[in-house]
Order: sequence, then structure tokens, then C-alpha cells
Amino acid sequence: MRPARPLEAAPSEDLAHPNLQSPLPGRTGQALQAAVDRLAARIREREVQRELLHEAATHDRLTGLFNRATFFDHLTSDVERLSQKCRPHSVLSLPGQRPERGSSGSATGAVTGAHPIER
Repeated sequence: MRPARPLEAAPSEDLAHPNLQSPLPGRTGQALQAAVDRLAARIREREVQRELLHEAATHDRLTGLFNRATFFDHLTSDVERLSQKCRPHSVLSLPGQRPERGSSGSATGAVTGAHPIER
């Protein structure tokens, strides 16, 4: 019976450790290496599928831009983050709202239906 290799890499989880890079000798070592290689390939394939699924769930297929739900999630989190950092001093123009017209017919810059943000 051969002496066992020291398991120096196991406690530190250093997967690049030289003891883990060389396969075990014999048929058992070859079979184990083949199983590890198949498992690694499946893990890589799963990561690629997960990335594709995330892309499909968050982006529009035609334009490649964020879809509506993802856009509003990002917008909401950005507005919340900014409202905690600074006092708002501008008006946000939302889709479907038109600027008010002054008496001369020119846009005054105000947006109908906009209300100041209360803290």
C-alpha cells in the first residue's frame, strides 16, 4: 500500500495547488479524472445557460436593451439611492406627460401632473 498524499490544498480550498493538478495513478485515478472533467464541463454549460436565461429575462430580444421591468427596477433603485444622498432640485419628465404651455405658446418647462418629492 502506498502512502497517501498530504492534503495540503484541502483546508485552504486552493484549487490551483499542484497536488490537485496531477491525476491519481491507475484506472481508478483515470476514471475519477474523467468524472471530474465531465462534471466541470456540465458546470460550465450550466453557467452559460444561466447567463443566457438572465439575458432573456432582462433584455428585449429585438433591441437588446433592458426590458420594461428591468428598466423600472433600475430606475426605482437609482431614484431611492439618489433621494437618500441629495435633495431633488429638478423635475422628472415621465412618458405620456407633456410640458405646460405658457401664454405665448412656448414650453415653460413645467410638467403637468408632476409633484415635488416629499421626504
